[in-house]
Amino acid sequence: MGRYTAARDLDLTVRKTWYLVANRSEARIFQDQPRRGFGLVSTIENPEARLPEAEFDSDRPGRIFSSTTAGRGTHTTIKHGLGRGPVRKEGEAIKFATQIVRYLEQEAQQRSFEGLVLVAEPRFLGFLRGKMSRTLGKLVARVLRREFPSHVSERELRVILRQSA
Repeated sequence: MGRYTAARDLDLTVRKTWYLVANRSEARIFQDQPRRGFGLVSTIENPEARLPEAEFDSDRPGRIFSSTTAGRGTHTTIKHGLGRGPVRKEGEAIKFATQIVRYLEQEAQQRSFEGLVLVAEPRFLGFLRGKMSRTLGKLVARVLRREFPSHVSERELRVILRQSA
């Protein structure tokens, strides 16, 4: 019987490899294939990630009131504001990671790629890896913990990604 080889042990130069270059607002998927070269496969955008936190809701955060009675019948009412913090933006990032992984899962089932290289900042990588099935996870050949701005050209990315192989 043949020995099973994990995707990360295989030579990327003889396989159809996809590179997912993602941040919280955009995911670009490139394909590097022998004899065909490097090219853009798909772009997935998340415009909500570019919105300021305040624009996620149309109303102000809620308030709660508490009242206390101090000695001799003195009554005091205190107002507390409920803050949201970065919860909404994190939620949007997780939803976007889910959307990206769904796309990759569908393409993996159709055998569109044989190896996958993930490139994203560490926290977003965690969101992506957390949403992946075991099957898709086995196709991950390499992980680069790095964020590329959206304006980096395809040509520049190709050079950087191939050098980091």
